Amino acid sequence: MILPERIAEFIHGPVYMCAGSRDEKLKPCVVHVVGALVSPDRASLTFFVPEWASGRFVENLRSNGKLSFNSAHGGEGCYQIKGNSTEIRPCEPRDYAIQDIYIKKFSALLVQMGLSQDFAPGWVTKPSLAVKMNFEKIFDQTPGPRSGTEIKE
Repeated sequence: MILPERIAEFIHGPVYMCAGSRDEKLKPCVVHVVGALVSPDRASLTFFVPEWASGRFVENLRSNGKLSFNSAHGGEGCYQIKGNSTEIRPCEPRDYAIQDIYIKKFSALLVQMGLSQDFAPGWVTKPSLAVKMNFEKIFDQTPGPRSGTEIKE
């Protein structure tokens, strides 16, 4: 499945992002995501999770591979992507550069919303893991009549 271009642009932010995995008993584990990069062919997505927060999340991925990636911007929309993890690896310098860009963009958005500029320096992103995923289904989760609708474009 190929990610629609408009959703790829949306993910590149600034948006809030989180990802979820589940164990064999279907108990969920949700983690905050600090940056993401859609592949040039839009067939996969790599996102970044601080190691300190990744324990159960990564255990679940190694067990069954199933995950959900969510991105939201209060004034523009919300999307959920379901798929499988295809790679979990330590972040490299280029990944941390993407995280830095994300933090700057998202921090500026938070300031526009009224939060203090001092909020951003508190992010702990090193060390982090890069999680690559493919796509099985994409859903519009924007509150309203289309919420929960599968996107098939």
